[in-house]
Amino acid sequence: GHDWRRDLVKCRVFLANITAAEQNEFNEVYESFFAGIAPPSRVAFTGAQLIIDAKVEIECDAVLAPCN
Repeated sequence: GHDWRRDLVKCRVFLANITAAEQNEFNEVYESFFAGIAPPSRVAFTGAQLIIDAKVEIECDAVLAPCN
């Protein structure tokens, strides 16, 4: 089937005030999610106040090929 992760071109990551260890843990999870493929470009912002006490929020853009 189609691997939709390959359609992602950019991700914006919003991180709450987290420790360096938590940031390293996030990086490991992010890299494992894209294992075997080139990950999209990424920009990260720290110090964000996220809803419902979340520590991480990720927003991604994708480019889809037209259906024939």
